[in-house]
Amino acid sequence: RALVGSLDQEDVEGDTILRFEIAIDGTIIRATVISSTPNGVFDHAAERLAHSLHFTPAKRAGIPVPSIFTQHIVWKLER
Repeated sequence: RALVGSLDQEDVEGDTILRFEIAIDGTIIRATVISSTPNGVFDHAAERLAHSLHFTPAKRAGIPVPSIFTQHIVWKLER
C-alpha cells in the first residue's frame, strides 16, 4: 500500500513489466519499466520496489556474473 500512495482510494489497479539489471553482488544496477497499465501510473512505485530488492547473483562456472531479469508485477487492491 505504501508504494502506491492513495491510489487505493481511486480503485486503480494495473500491471507493470519491469526489467532488472543485477550486479554480481546481487544488487540492482538499473530497473527499467518495459510497459505499464495504466500507462505511467505505477512506474515510480515499480522502480522503488526494484531498488529495495536484493538477489542471489547468477553464476557461470561457479563465478557470480551480472544478469538481466524481467518480472511481471500485478498491482491489485485487497478487497
